[in-house]
Amino acid sequence: MDRLGDPERPWPVLRIRFDGGHTAYAVYANEEDENNVEFFVRHPQWGRLGHLGQCGADDARPGLSWPELRTLATRTQYDGEGLTDPSERLLLLLPMLGDAALPAEARDVVARALAHCGIRADAAGDLAATLVGEPDPAGEPRWTATEADPIAVCSSPYSPRRVPLALGITPEQARALATALGGTRAG
Repeated sequence: MDRLGDPERPWPVLRIRFDGGHTAYAVYANEEDENNVEFFVRHPQWGRLGHLGQCGADDARPGLSWPELRTLATRTQYDGEGLTDPSERLLLLLPMLGDAALPAEARDVVARALAHCGIRADAAGDLAATLVGEPDPAGEPRWTATEADPIAVCSSPYSPRRVPLALGITPEQARALATALGGTRAG
């Protein structure tokens, strides 16, 4: 824990490799007076990062829909670098989740991941319920994608994904990213 929050040391970066050579990053950005965890996605052929969001003093989220979170947790491309355990991957990216269309199984999936990572099984369900939260009565946030813009965008005013992820990549790169994130769904 000291290493994760020490502003004097290089920022820790956790990597999650997924389909098509893409990588998601969780960067523990430690300044003297505040700490944030910033989440990005990148491909080596891009000239930019795609901002998924951040949590901490300067929250900007959600950054992932439920299908995207599940895809990033389970589709591991191992090249000797990054997290490979699906439970660890899911829990690392969970702060970026925001989706009004959560399936009934979401809390159970998160509870199993928590138990797998060491939380007592009898406490995992309650903690998962807290982490996943209650559905928004207004049905927010919603994720939509179109054939022209295959990467889903988020309806939340606080989400960096109100614009397409990695804005400025080529249409082919956008289709490849949308596929790697688990395809698209109509909103």
